[in-house]
Amino acid sequence: MKLRQSMGKLLLSCLAFLLLISPAALATEDANPYYSDAGLSKSPCQMNLDGQPADYVSLYIDQDGRSMVCLRDVVMLFSCYLEYQDQGMLFLHHLDQEQGYSPKQYFCNGPIDEYTPLQRLDAVYLPLKDVAAGFDHQLVYKEQGPVFYLLSPDFLEVNPGFLTALEDEEEDEEKAPSSPPEDLPNWGPLNAELAGCWPDERFIGAYYTKLINSPEGRTNNIVLSCAKINGKILQDGEVLSFNRTVGQRTIQAGYKEAKIFVGQTVQDGLGGGICQTSTTLYNASLEAGLKIVERYPHTLPVTYCPSGRDATVSWGGADLKIKNTLGRPVKVLCRVYGGYVLAAFTEA
Repeated sequence: MKLRQSMGKLLLSCLAFLLLISPAALATEDANPYYSDAGLSKSPCQMNLDGQPADYVSLYIDQDGRSMVCLRDVVMLFSCYLEYQDQGMLFLHHLDQEQGYSPKQYFCNGPIDEYTPLQRLDAVYLPLKDVAAGFDHQLVYKEQGPVFYLLSPDFLEVNPGFLTALEDEEEDEEKAPSSPPEDLPNWGPLNAELAGCWPDERFIGAYYTKLINSPEGRTNNIVLSCAKINGKILQDGEVLSFNRTVGQRTIQAGYKEAKIFVGQTVQDGLGGGICQTSTTLYNASLEAGLKIVERYPHTLPVTYCPSGRDATVSWGGADLKIKNTLGRPVKVLCRVYGGYVLAAFTEA
């Protein structure tokens, strides 16, 4: 245990020294010259290391749906050191454990040899699940958040009940109805039949809308946009921007073509359908008594909400902005549940 802590501190000290001498290494992820949207998209998941939030870690999703983490964060999360060999082989070492990755097993914008060792910290991404398993860490995914819990062997030895508590939470979540009734009205305040998907939440205001003959691509877009919003904590006085929270709707982010309104016409557009997410969230905010800072109606009628209660959004254009005026933090929940889109504001 002491040896592990000493090695971890040494590695972090070395990494901090490298950061100090290299301004390029301090670039934010948005300005990272080694990062490319061509192969990775930002994940909505958060990271928790040994029971503590690891907000410094950013997770990404590759084209195979794997959760990826850059080498810089791998070093900090697993207290490991790196070794590079010929033909792009990368090895991770921690105590007496070793993991090897070929170029086919990690993501890099170009041949790894084109980067300096320092640059590789930001240019190379490894699958989180594989690295965790290779170092005997437990990795638990929780949809509520969503969040990954990364638990080291040393932590579990001292806190044996932590993993059990997470598993008990999973069992409680599974008790919620998996398929809500199909004959509910097309929209309305969240009722008990739908609120069961969040059994432990204290609702301030919530709303649902029905997916009416929604094609697969459209539903996919709604699911993705909900995941970006779900679990966000909105502080008192803070403004939630739908566009800023959900991000740009791109193919790399997983969005698909679906019908959108363009003036008085209906056309195919990337990310079509997410206005049902914004509309459901808008109505939930009205139910919760929050302040609407910005909201725009569609140019044509929609069928999934009452007349005059819709909220259209477009990247670089119309946005939905909601301000928390309740005098306390609130949690924002958003998901697709069976054939319904649900949005809620609950006690944080």
